[in-house]
Amino acid sequence: MAELKFHFIKGPDYREVPVHGALCGLNPQGEGLFLVLYSERTAIPVSVTNSLDEFGQLGEEIDRQGKEGVVRNMHVCGHMSLEQARSMRNLLDQKIAELEAMLGVTKQ
Repeated sequence: MAELKFHFIKGPDYREVPVHGALCGLNPQGEGLFLVLYSERTAIPVSVTNSLDEFGQLGEEIDRQGKEGVVRNMHVCGHMSLEQARSMRNLLDQKIAELEAMLGVTKQ
């Protein structure tokens, strides 16, 4: 029987990121899909102004500048063919079933 060994090497830009969601669509050429993974957090202010008391101690916040709401940080965009997308779907289906069985979760 023939064999093929795969070696897993982390590239110089490899990193681990939290994934809270994804955006997906067809590429403009109609040949495949793109998948963007993102994480979410509340917006960080650009500046905050607090009052100072007579002793120079920090008091209450009196002004806040910046964005409001939720920020989605886009981490990576992957491009794949139809077959690669199907393969990824099958892998996710398999791993979800394994995790559900391990956790004793019934399918939704």
